[in-house]
Amino acid sequence: MNKKELNKIEQFRKSYSREQAIKWYTDECFLYKLLNNAIRTEDIDLLYAFRFYIIDLCHALEKESEQLKTGGVLKLYRGQHIPNGEFEKLRKATGTLISTNGFLSTSRSIDVALGFIRQLPVNDDMKLCIFEINADPNVTAVVFADIDKYSKMQGEQEVLFGLNSTFKIDHVKMEKKLNVWKIGLSTTAEGSTRIEQYMKLQEDQLQLISPLVSFGCLLLNELGQIERAKCYFSKLLHSLPSDHPDISSIQNNLGNVYSAKDELNLALKYYEEAYRKRRSTLSENHPLVASSLNNIGLIYKNKGDFDRALDYLHQSLAIDEKNYPGDHSSKALYLENIGLTYQSKGDIDSALAWFKRAFGMYTRVLPAPHPYIASALGNLGSVYEKKGDLDRAIDFYRQR
Repeated sequence: MNKKELNKIEQFRKSYSREQAIKWYTDECFLYKLLNNAIRTEDIDLLYAFRFYIIDLCHALEKESEQLKTGGVLKLYRGQHIPNGEFEKLRKATGTLISTNGFLSTSRSIDVALGFIRQLPVNDDMKLCIFEINADPNVTAVVFADIDKYSKMQGEQEVLFGLNSTFKIDHVKMEKKLNVWKIGLSTTAEGSTRIEQYMKLQEDQLQLISPLVSFGCLLLNELGQIERAKCYFSKLLHSLPSDHPDISSIQNNLGNVYSAKDELNLALKYYEEAYRKRRSTLSENHPLVASSLNNIGLIYKNKGDFDRALDYLHQSLAIDEKNYPGDHSSKALYLENIGLTYQSKGDIDSALAWFKRAFGMYTRVLPAPHPYIASALGNLGSVYEKKGDLDRAIDFYRQR
């Protein structure tokens, strides 16, 4: 690292404030390079080191994006060399959704985008492409902001998109006059809507979770990176004070990690710690208390202690019935878990009754098709198969 970069690091250390988050990103110094590398490679240690800056930058973009709300749809451009294999995947994916891996820099000027790709070396393994993005500021699921006033490179008319922005691929066609491939994208809430549907089962549990904890949940639940999630949550647990409001969520997620690793005793340890913390800081009928009871119950189910498991699971359901007198997604989950426990216990008739209740509630609160409805159908099929009613079992399996 040269002296200029070292000076930048020292300047950042001494003078950075959250109001300068966008300005530092546009500087394209060590921060820009390391941050984008961390996001691209999912380097947990780097992401953990940058956690506060990432949050500052996301919040700054959200605030700055309000300035665009009164305007119309923006036409933005990004020049990029794309490997032939990736290009073919994009071309075949017309009409589908793509999501960015990190922050995405664009320009209001097509000339800026063209200038960028034409200064790069060309080879036969790459396609010269221009992304033409129709960006609607009223699609609130996608955050983008005009950051030209913060940039040291005035005149680039830069507009920056936030993390994991979702776009629909409208078309991929050759622009003969420019001798480049033009990939038409448009901002869309479709991807966000699907994610919201998927996360609906956990809406009450998620309402108190910070972005730091949510990142670890993404590693564990969406990317399946159990060891990285374990490392991430362990770092958080040991770096935050014991009275920090996120501690119980971190303990709970460490329980999730060890449950995924089938280390049931460690999972139970962290679930019980989370439960005790929540009972001491929240009301006795809080949804997160119900969630902890459910998690403890599932561990006892997996340990073969079915009666103890059912005791915890019924406690979690009782809390949800107080909070949500009607249908609710988390109630359906607890109904399903009780059914699974009866099934593991060998009480097939009781399992069927609970599975029917869960399936009915899922269909009333979730859009179809939905993975949780499919799971409920599979449970019903499994029970009928065990009862020897193969025709009904096949019927439920086919509906998944």
